[in-house]
Amino acid sequence: MNTSIPVGGTALRGLRWAARSWGVLAIAIVLVIALGEGMNPARFSASEMALFAFFPLGVCIGMAVAWRWERLGGCITVASLCAFYLVHRFFSSHFPHGLAFLALSAPGFLFVICGTWNRLAKER
Repeated sequence: MNTSIPVGGTALRGLRWAARSWGVLAIAIVLVIALGEGMNPARFSASEMALFAFFPLGVCIGMAVAWRWERLGGCITVASLCAFYLVHRFFSSHFPHGLAFLALSAPGFLFVICGTWNRLAKER
């Protein structure tokens, strides 16, 4: 029985474009929220600046990098999300509530899967 991951093909292409589409949508949502709220990083406190560096900045940079280097960009996105949660926990003694941060960062996980899948396909 062959249980190996299929090489490239339609499934990988579909997953890649799902990650890219979702990533563009997530970045657009973050920009709309930031512009709509009139966000001014110059007025951020130190804790707000630390949080901003990881989400949305690090997450969005990771998704942009993933268009060229899927695995690297996905890892940047996932690491930024994890760092955001940890910094938030440090400053407020609880983790962020809701799924919005995770939903907006989810393309990073898909990019990691795509990059890993692509690397495994090339090794065969």
